[in-house]
Amino acid sequence: MSLALETALEEAFAGLVNGNVHQSVLPDRPRYPAITFSLIGSRPDITLCGPSTVTEYTYRIDVYADTRKQTIQLATTIKAVMRRFAWTNAPEMEMDGYEPELRQKRRTLDFAITETAGVDPREQRQRRA
Repeated sequence: MSLALETALEEAFAGLVNGNVHQSVLPDRPRYPAITFSLIGSRPDITLCGPSTVTEYTYRIDVYADTRKQTIQLATTIKAVMRRFAWTNAPEMEMDGYEPELRQKRRTLDFAITETAGVDPREQRQRRA
């Protein structure tokens, strides 16, 4: 897990949903719209010369809102936000869902993010903007 990467994601998404960004799960009494993100896998890059400083992380981003239209709009904005980061990232999957206990629509996005150790993604984002 990369703390710098997770901090950058949280900061980037906070303005989209009035700060309702949470790691892994929603709180007991969430406000909507809301975003959660979770690390669902990682794979260090191994070269013929041995280990490198590059790791590929897979993050799942869930968007919760009252309507499907809202989840699609937020998902579209998240994809635009992700393109602004300097690290290499690629959307891998996107799907709709519904949380019956919460009575909320959900849109799930998975991203593969390649990060180089020791390089702060927030600094790179600012240089690119």
